[in-house]
Amino acid sequence: MLLDRAGDDAYNTVYYAQGYGFSGGCGLLMDIAGDDRYIADDTDLVHIGDETPKHNESDAQGYGAGRRGDHTDGHNMSGGLGILDDLDGDDFYSAGVFAQGSGYWFGYGVLNDERGDDRYRGVFFNLGASAHFAIGVLFDNEGNDQSDLVMTLGFGTAHDGSAAFYIDVDGDDVYTMSAADERAVSLGSSLNNSFSLFANIRGNDRYAPVGNTMGYSMARRGGEWAQYGPTTGLFFDIGGSDEYLAGPGSENGSWKEHHDVGRGLYGFGIDTDAGLIRFERE
Repeated sequence: MLLDRAGDDAYNTVYYAQGYGFSGGCGLLMDIAGDDRYIADDTDLVHIGDETPKHNESDAQGYGAGRRGDHTDGHNMSGGLGILDDLDGDDFYSAGVFAQGSGYWFGYGVLNDERGDDRYRGVFFNLGASAHFAIGVLFDNEGNDQSDLVMTLGFGTAHDGSAAFYIDVDGDDVYTMSAADERAVSLGSSLNNSFSLFANIRGNDRYAPVGNTMGYSMARRGGEWAQYGPTTGLFFDIGGSDEYLAGPGSENGSWKEHHDVGRGLYGFGIDTDAGLIRFERE
């Protein structure tokens, strides 16, 4: 555990840090106050993973992971718990692949930011994302935030038997994807028997996503996989006057994204001024 009580701090690493939990372990970074900078360097490419050759695999900033061996030597190890908890201040988070409330291979990653006008930059499997039977969570409360998911898979997106949550309460927020293409998946979207939720509550928000987004669901599997493990993606924006520059979203609207009950696909998006959200049985 790293506990910092006050001050404007700079945390710099390349990988395996800032709230990282590996198999059987728990890593916690808690910062109580101050305008802080959390950097997992993505400029000097010394730790490239499988997802993209253009960025480092960070494994940081609230990341829990295990050892996946089903495609190599068969020796698997379930993941640990990684938590980054920042309680106050205008903070900046920057990382490459797998960071900022993300989980991998039965791991559990959490990033919680309580208040402040924050900025986030993540690349791939960031900002509330998970893969292979894992859980990734990002909570942000109070503040006008700017978030850029550079490539794909984030803002509450899960893959392969996983769950992902991105929940933001209060503030006027901006969501962009600066270097993504049409293959990107984001904002409460779900892949292959997973559950994903993106929820923004109150505030005047601006969305500029790319690709498959806002309650999108997709699965390559059928049969019992679809029957007993459905793929569900949910996007909710409740309150505020919101702007949708791309994707299926619309102010005070609702939509279905790649929705097919027969194949176990459930993709919904809703923008509403206030109140409860009801779902009718099909």
